[in-house]
Amino acid sequence: MTNNNLSSKLIIFDVGTYGHHSSYFKYLLTYYYEQNLSQTLDIVVSPKFIKNHNDVVQLVNIYKLENVRFIPITEAEEDQLKIARENLGLDMIRFLGNNQNDTSYATLELKLFNHYAEKTQASQSMIMYLDDQRMLVASQMNFFCPFSGIYFTPRFHYKVDNNQFDAKIEKTNQLRQKMIIKRFLDHPQLHNLFCLDTFAVQEIKSKFKTDKISYLPDPVSKKYQEIDNKVLRKKYQISQEKVIFLLFGSLSERKGMNQLLKSILLLSDQECQQICLILAGKINNLETQNVELLQERINYVQDKKPIQLIQDNQFIPDAKLSEYFQLTDIVLITYPRHVGMSGVLLLASAYEKPVLASNYGLVGKLVNNHHLGITINATNPEEIANGIKNYLNNSKTINFETISAQQFSQEHSPEKFSNILLQN
Repeated sequence: MTNNNLSSKLIIFDVGTYGHHSSYFKYLLTYYYEQNLSQTLDIVVSPKFIKNHNDVVQLVNIYKLENVRFIPITEAEEDQLKIARENLGLDMIRFLGNNQNDTSYATLELKLFNHYAEKTQASQSMIMYLDDQRMLVASQMNFFCPFSGIYFTPRFHYKVDNNQFDAKIEKTNQLRQKMIIKRFLDHPQLHNLFCLDTFAVQEIKSKFKTDKISYLPDPVSKKYQEIDNKVLRKKYQISQEKVIFLLFGSLSERKGMNQLLKSILLLSDQECQQICLILAGKINNLETQNVELLQERINYVQDKKPIQLIQDNQFIPDAKLSEYFQLTDIVLITYPRHVGMSGVLLLASAYEKPVLASNYGLVGKLVNNHHLGITINATNPEEIANGIKNYLNNSKTINFETISAQQFSQEHSPEKFSNILLQN
């Protein structure tokens, strides 16, 4: 069916290449095809996206979507963004959010966003990643057309844990975030702010008396070809007795690699002999101060402890992703002080696997509320080690319910995500 209520010309802007980017576009293009949407859609991406995710780009041709096109920014523009990122160092605002006073990268990115909105003569525009810095800069800009965006990093509503934060600093950060949100919501050209955190949406609606914010369920697909576990264990040379722990995605200090490796060193040799640890994903140099040092630490743990460690240091394609999640017994989301949603949590629920996760913020709340696994203070290697021991000794009695995991993943369907994003 054709939906004539949608704007006549939409531009979506996303120059990131990690994480959720490719799957979001895959779901949107599939929805465009299945719903036979007539709206013109331009998707502005990094040249690296065209190279790294050509399978997604080719869906335009496969689905014969004549009203959709991918537009890469120029190499010169990409270089400008790269320089701005490097100037921010490890505190780059897209990932860690610690360098709160430096908005140079956000300014440059939003100027590009506005430039391409004008270049394509868009009537509606969407920026696929918003954080505090981007929202602060955007609140002071005039845009070519009405705009919307997805807010990934709300934390003003989290309870401050003195064991994980300097309480005074964190409360100041939360107050600052509330002020930024208020200024952003007051922008006259803002059409809609989407947020993956339903609790944050409820708080913002109540606190700021606004209808400019909508909950957007982070999507996950449940479509995969089942493979017998024994076949997969044989393929990866993992004995039937091993308990498999999976850390999946972009590997980095932000994802708690240092704390996880330290936790393995705290386990006894007998405990390590029971474990196969899979590190599936490329080490991310943007989120890691010293890539070589992190690799040395991985090698040290492998040499020091009798643990089977499988490292797959590359971007993981969908077919291999499916194998890893079917293979594993428990998924690690031991990200210290993680802000926002986790795509890995959604994948774990889709594959009906329990998680060992941080107890902080949205992830901790979702895991506990929906009975998705074990939560611990992920800033503390001892607590991670205890969580691992807990699963080794009590895997049948942890806070995990298969039916709840199924329901949780169903609530985050790609169809629901695409419908909400495009209708609003």
